[in-house]
Amino acid sequence: MRSAKGPRLLVLTQTHNVWGGIESWMADLFPAMAAAGWNVHYALASGARFNIPAAFKRRHEYIQHSHILDGRVGTPDRRQRAVLSILSRVEPDVVMPIVIGDAIPAIRQHKSRGGGARLIVPVHSSHLGALADILNNRDIIDAIGVVSGLLYQWAKEVLSSFPIEVHWVRNGVLQPSRSKVPGSSDVLRVAFVGRLDSGVKRALDLISILDSLRAAHERISLTVIGEGPCGQMLVQGLARFSDFHEVRVLGFIDRNRLYQEIYPELDCILLTSEQEGSPLVLIEAMQHGVVPVSSRFLGHAAEGLLSPGLNSLTFPVGDGAAAAASLKRLAHNRVLLAQLGEQAKRSVAMYTRDGMIDGWRQVCSGVLENKPRIPPKRRPGSDRIYGRLDRLGMPAAAIDMIRRVIGKRFDHGSGFDEWPGSLNTESGLEDQISRKLNEIEALRSVALYNGLEHCADFGACRT
Repeated sequence: MRSAKGPRLLVLTQTHNVWGGIESWMADLFPAMAAAGWNVHYALASGARFNIPAAFKRRHEYIQHSHILDGRVGTPDRRQRAVLSILSRVEPDVVMPIVIGDAIPAIRQHKSRGGGARLIVPVHSSHLGALADILNNRDIIDAIGVVSGLLYQWAKEVLSSFPIEVHWVRNGVLQPSRSKVPGSSDVLRVAFVGRLDSGVKRALDLISILDSLRAAHERISLTVIGEGPCGQMLVQGLARFSDFHEVRVLGFIDRNRLYQEIYPELDCILLTSEQEGSPLVLIEAMQHGVVPVSSRFLGHAAEGLLSPGLNSLTFPVGDGAAAAASLKRLAHNRVLLAQLGEQAKRSVAMYTRDGMIDGWRQVCSGVLENKPRIPPKRRPGSDRIYGRLDRLGMPAAAIDMIRRVIGKRFDHGSGFDEWPGSLNTESGLEDQISRKLNEIEALRSVALYNGLEHCADFGACRT
């Protein structure tokens, strides 16, 4: 499969989450890479219930050269062999796994067999397991691209003694296509745009925020856009406010409609997450002069995007009353709302789509200038027992074939169970990473919330 011209890039991705910040990034970046002469292939995870490549491709029409990662049996061995098989067939110059933990051992094996793929790890979040995987496999990683200041600072510090290229490529978005529309009433126009997840995204916090606003006799108009595992629960929780607030839940809306119908008609964008990389939804909204009312998620201070009181208002994670107080403040101070909106628009000038694409193209082109990093020695394979067949001592490939023939499947409860985003199970290592991330963020938070922007470390992070 080496007849096509141009360097070959293999993108490996989960398919259970068909749209979100990472998927939006993919939709911007990889068609542009193809247009620039890269031969882009996609390996799409397939599972028994949640990872459905066909559904993913329907949302991502730009995908042309696609391959199926058959993980329906449900064991790590099977997932890793699926990745290794496609690596062998495609023979990529660059491989980029996106939220696919089992890609790492497969790429290690591919490299140990003489494969020439350079491994680039894109880091979009502070997920501790994924960061631990980076540390555990730093001997085979050729480059890391991070999207946030917190992740960049962490990677530079912990990987400083290894020959791994670390790049901070800021997220970027399209310019507004429609001017902002002034509100026709005194009701503050607010939206939540994102994955409806009760964990990291804390979407159910919207209920306590509306409850606090009602207790303060403050009505708002709330538009909820997105889909996810807690969607039905959120809809049920929001229904009890229909006699007071203006609430509508619209499900998934593509970016064209967001730019045409949603962002121009908002006053505020609401973010409730406990951690984020560099949230695209905030950047997109701020481009339109929409004011962020955001949780103080892990990473917000180190990023340097939000300047509370200058271009946004922030509140402690999970504090619905504080979030409601910020919204009430803006509803009653339209001069402040306008000032924050204008500054928000100016603050995101560097977060351009073209800049983001150029940055990632440079990362991919840069690794081609060096030989791929080969592991010093081959690590032993997994000896985990998944069932009775494993106890017989048969080869893993034979066991997998038997399970497929007899229809044996491991029942997973979610898309991330079918195709985990990480491998690490070392709680001690994850604790170390967590402490380091919080240490970096705490330093930036002191500077941010105490007006110490002249602090040398803080300035370096914002550069």
